Amino acid sequence: MTITKQGQVIERRWKSGRTFALRVHAYGSRHYITLGAERDGWSRKRAEEELANLAADVSRGKWVPPNGRAKSNGSGETAPEPEPSFHLFASRWLYGRRGEVTERTLEFYEWALSYHLLPYFANHQLSEITIESVDAYRKLKVTQSAERRRVIETPRREAG
Repeated sequence: MTITKQGQVIERRWKSGRTFALRVHAYGSRHYITLGAERDGWSRKRAEEELANLAADVSRGKWVPPNGRAKSNGSGETAPEPEPSFHLFASRWLYGRRGEVTERTLEFYEWALSYHLLPYFANHQLSEITIESVDAYRKLKVTQSAERRRVIETPRREAG
């Protein structure tokens, strides 16, 4: 077992081979992170490198615990919140507009989100929404609009 100030590498020997895990103390809590087995490519050296990377992320405040929840130790040190999906972000944003805009404006925002943005971006993380993805969305909407216009303008055949 390798022990450092940041945490420790746990090595277990089984009949099927060795497995590796990390035990770290971060954001006021202890965390156990399973890495994997030798047959999956894990080694003591690789586990120690992973521990060093994790410790660096913790010191920068960029590491998110496996359960994804921020924890505080009472001294103000808090783990960062995991990045929200666009759906969660948009829902929070919409809720935050209450009292700032009229009810009619809220209805319009909800309609625009529900029928346009969420069907396309709902499962994207915010960092995944790039200029390229917005351009792809815009091109899709232009194509859909042209298709709707074509269908509307096509004369219907009379049944008969």
